[in-house]
Formats: sequence, C-alpha cells, structure tokens
Amino acid sequence: MNILFIGLIIQWFEAFVSKVLVMPYQIYFTLWFINIRLGKRFSTPGTYRLAQQFQVKENIRHIMLARNIICCATFFVAIACGLLMTIVLDVLPIWLKSPVAHCIENCIFLNPLLICSVAIFSVPSWKKEFIEGIPFLKKIRNEPKSSQSALNPEDETREYFNQLRNAWL
Repeated sequence: MNILFIGLIIQWFEAFVSKVLVMPYQIYFTLWFINIRLGKRFSTPGTYRLAQQFQVKENIRHIMLARNIICCATFFVAIACGLLMTIVLDVLPIWLKSPVAHCIENCIFLNPLLICSVAIFSVPSWKKEFIEGIPFLKKIRNEPKSSQSALNPEDETREYFNQLRNAWL
C-alpha cells in the first residue's frame, strides 16, 4: 500500500510540474520576450505610431504585474501544500498538527489579502496612492521624485493627433 501511495504521489507531482508550472511560465516568457523585442523596435522615434508604442509599454507593465502576482500565489500555495504533506505523511508530532493546520488555513484564506498587497505595490501609481492614504507610512517612507524625461502632455497629444491625421490621408 505504501509503495502504491508513493508511486501515486510521484505521478501526481510529475503531472503537476509539467502542466501547472512549466506551461504557464513558457507562455509568460514567450509573451515577455515578444513585447520586449517589440518595445526595442518601436523605440526608434518616427517609425511607429504613438499608439503602438503605448500599447507595447502597457503590455510589458501588465506582464510584470502578472509575474509578481503569480509568483506570490505560487509561493503561498507551495507553502500550504508542503505543510499539508507533512501532516498527511505523519512527519509532525501530534501536538504540532493543530498549529500547522491553522497555518495551512491561513495560507489559503489570507492568500487574497497578500496578493492584493503585492498588486498594489507592483503598480507605481497604486503604490503612491496607497502610501499617501496611510499617514504613518507617508512619514516613514520618503519616495524620491521621479524625473520626467518624456514629452509633456501637450506635445504628446499634438504628436498623436498629427499621426492620426496622417493615417487618414
């Protein structure tokens, strides 16, 4: 019975690693690579439209946000699975099983709270608003002002509408 159980766990682990862990990361790295390459190609001024450049930058930002959220969720699910395996395989003494079960429940039920905080701190504008909303965090953490090397909004808008007008010619 034990050998059958160990074989089943090994088979489940192989399926888990190949289907759940490897394939999404392959898709993620493919999308990331394509968008980085497009970003480099679109960075030359005048050759591509402003809307295309903006879309590539937004894609890269969203891919980085997804990476942070997926890494956080994977970490906490791995902790919960590891703790669950220690309980199932009777590795822990009896007096420690109840606190470990509570830790598993916390990993499962508090996971959205942790993922939301990772999402908030992954986007600079969300992070700034969050820190400004909490008075004691605002005093503790002094964020340096980011320098704006891009075009000012009027020039950017004018360039965008010029490109739009030229597209209809």
